[in-house]
Amino acid sequence: MSSALGQMVAAARRRAGYRTIYAFSQATGISSGQLSEIERGVSSPSIATLERIFDTIGWSVKVVFLPPAPK
Repeated sequence: MSSALGQMVAAARRRAGYRTIYAFSQATGISSGQLSEIERGVSSPSIATLERIFDTIGWSVKVVFLPPAPK
């Protein structure tokens, strides 16, 4: 799941207009190293960290737990 979650975080960050992890780090208050690890699927974030990420981009953290859309 962490790889899929990381891809979701990276895509959401870009969609929200944050081109770099550094810029997103400044907005969220989460270190750029930790964000990089999350996006690469190396680290699994806590619920609190997910809330900070998704609050910053204006999404509900609930999107993480929704089933994938049918293809």
